[in-house]
Amino acid sequence: MVIQTFTLRVLSEEALLILQQLVRIQQIQLVPAADQPAETPAAPPPNVARRWRGALTKERGAELQREINEMRDEWDRSF
Repeated sequence: MVIQTFTLRVLSEEALLILQQLVRIQQIQLVPAADQPAETPAAPPPNVARRWRGALTKERGAELQREINEMRDEWDRSF
């Protein structure tokens, strides 16, 4: 038998009643939140701009920007 611990977010009274019934028939055990291990803090997001700085030349960046603007303008045309 494998014992696993989960964190649940109960979204309705009906779901809570089902959980209470499972406790009553000894299929699950509810553990108070204080007994749960503390979550490890998430790592700060990497600085994406710094990571990719210089990946495109200024000329290629300007060319891509022009192409994007052309594509956007195509959507604005009336048929």
